[in-house]
Amino acid sequence: MLTHSHLRNLTWGFCLLILVSGMIIWGQNAAAETVLVSFTVEPYTLLELPEPSISFSPVPPGSSVEQTIKAIVKANVTWELRISGTQSARASDGSTVGISSRIYAYDFLGAWEQLGSSAQRIYVNQPPTDAEGVTVDIPLRLEADYNDPPGTYQTEIQLTLVPMI
Repeated sequence: MLTHSHLRNLTWGFCLLILVSGMIIWGQNAAAETVLVSFTVEPYTLLELPEPSISFSPVPPGSSVEQTIKAIVKANVTWELRISGTQSARASDGSTVGISSRIYAYDFLGAWEQLGSSAQRIYVNQPPTDAEGVTVDIPLRLEADYNDPPGTYQTEIQLTLVPMI
């Protein structure tokens, strides 16, 4: 004679058997397909200046002083860094004046090159960076000229990060 607990165990066992059988049968009827997924990673370059301005130490005419710009470069492609400037500046009274003093950048060939409107290369054929980027130093030299009257001047230097694709 079957007791109530034996009957309940048989019922649960039968339900479990039907569930497992159904999963096996459905699994045999299942079909799998693959999907071709395409995506494009675009060239990426980023140039950051941790300090947006620099100041040269005071310098008498006929002498030079040096200063370094630090820049952070992030790129997933080979890159180069270029620099350019002008021969005009703002005087302390706000007027724009031509200056005879010269600013030079240390280029990739190891020479001091005068900044001008034509961009010169200071880093070339640099490899892609990781997500943290790379910090580069850009040495500058100011040569003060006797033709500039005493005063404080401001000029702008442009850095350009160029992807080499």
